[in-house]
Amino acid sequence: MKIGVMSDTHGNLDAMNEAVRIMIEDHNVEAIIHLGDYFNDAEAIDAAGVQIYAVPGLFENAWNDPTIPRRKKIALGGATFLISHTSHKTSEDRPDDFDPMSPKDLSDVDAVLYGHTHKMESSRSDINGTLYICPGHVKSDLDRNMPASFCIIDASPGEIMVRFYGLDGEMLDNAHFTI
Repeated sequence: MKIGVMSDTHGNLDAMNEAVRIMIEDHNVEAIIHLGDYFNDAEAIDAAGVQIYAVPGLFENAWNDPTIPRRKKIALGGATFLISHTSHKTSEDRPDDFDPMSPKDLSDVDAVLYGHTHKMESSRSDINGTLYICPGHVKSDLDRNMPASFCIIDASPGEIMVRFYGLDGEMLDNAHFTI
C-alpha cells in the first residue's frame, strides 16, 4: 500500500496541494498522513477516494484540544504506524498520550511517523528496534537550511520502503526496511 506522508505545512496550502498532487497523480497513494503544524491544513486536502489521517502539531491550538488525539496508531498495508508530531514525549503530554519512545507503547508498532524537526530522515532505533520516519517539511522552499520534502511509504507485510521527494517531484533519498 502506498501512503503519502507530510508534516509542517504551516498554512502553506499551495505547497501542500502540490505535494498532494504528486502523491496522487504520480504515485497513486491510497492514504495521506499529515503530522501536524497545522492540523487544520489536512482538512483542505482534496483527495477523493484517499484516506486522510492527521494529528496536531505543537504550535497550534489543536494541540491543546482534549477531543483531538495527539498521537494515533493506525494499520495500513500490513504495517502498524504510530503517527505523532514529535518523536518523543513532551512536557505538555496528557497521561493517555502514547509515548513514541516507550517499548510498552511501541510493542505493536512497526514505525513511528513524526514531524516537528523539518528534517527528512529514516532510521531504526538502537534502543527499541522501531523505525522512525520524518518526511521533512512542506513549509516553504527552504526552511532551517532544509528543502521542502515529503515521503511516500510503500508498506507491505514484512517490509517498508520509504522514498523522499521534493516539491518538484524528484526523489531526494530512499530507504528499505524489513519489519
